[in-house]
Amino acid sequence: MVSEVFQAEGAALYFSARDEQDTQKIDLDGDAPCHIAISEALDRIAVAHYGTGDFELFALESEGKIGQRIAKLSNYGQGLMLHANYHLMAIK
Repeated sequence: MVSEVFQAEGAALYFSARDEQDTQKIDLDGDAPCHIAISEALDRIAVAHYGTGDFELFALESEGKIGQRIAKLSNYGQGLMLHANYHLMAIK
């Protein structure tokens, strides 16, 4: 789950186990996270930020916990014109 807020308001990625005893919060480095995607191999999770127009890529551990940040893909300039499958290519 992601919180769709700006960094200053606590933008974060959350993991919660089914029993809700094991929870995790990862602070994100972008504004207004709006989409998450998990790789087919279930070993990476990507977060897209609507506010800043970038992506963050994290390792995904076997029990579903979020691991370390692997990459941050940023856009510089005037607007974002990426191919629709760009974020999918980043997590495969």
